[in-house]
Amino acid sequence: MNYKNGKIYKLQHEDGHFYYGSTTGTLAERTRKHKVKSIAHPDRRVYKHINGEWDKVKAVVVEDFPCESKAQLNKKEDELQNPLCLNHYRASGTDLPATQKKSHDKHKETRNAASLAYNAANKERIAEKRKTNRDAENAVRRELRAKKKFEAGEAFAPRGPYTKKNLATS
Repeated sequence: MNYKNGKIYKLQHEDGHFYYGSTTGTLAERTRKHKVKSIAHPDRRVYKHINGEWDKVKAVVVEDFPCESKAQLNKKEDELQNPLCLNHYRASGTDLPATQKKSHDKHKETRNAASLAYNAANKERIAEKRKTNRDAENAVRRELRAKKKFEAGEAFAPRGPYTKKNLATS
C-alpha cells in the first residue's frame, strides 16, 4: 500500500447520516467496493441504512491525508466520527472497553483453534457460501459495468454476425 496517497472519505446519505472511511486508492474504486460489499453484507449498519439506494448517497473526499501507515490513516478517520455517523466500530479498534479487550486478548488462541476446527468440519458449506457471495459480487460488478457502458453510450452494441466489424469483413 502506498499510504502517501491516503485520503479520508465520507459516504453522505441525503438524510444527513454518513459513513467515514479511508483509502489509498481512488474514491470511485472504493465506492464500487462498498456497493459490492453491501450485497454480501446487508446486515452491516451502513448498508442497512443505505438499503440499496446508492443514488441517495454521495461519496466525497474529506481530506487528503498522506501518511506512513494504516494505523495513522485509521486514527485520522476516528477523529471525525460523531452521533450521525454510521460506522459501527472505530477504525483503530480503540472502542472496545478495557475489560472486553482484555478478555478478547486472553481467549484469542482458543477462538483461533475453534475457528480452525469449524472450518475443517464445514469445508463444503464454507465453499458454497463463498461461491454465493462471489456470484452476488460478480452480478453487482456486471450491473455496474453495464450501467457505465449505457451512460457512455456504449450499451446494447450488437454482437454476433451483424456487428459492424463482421459486416465490414464479409
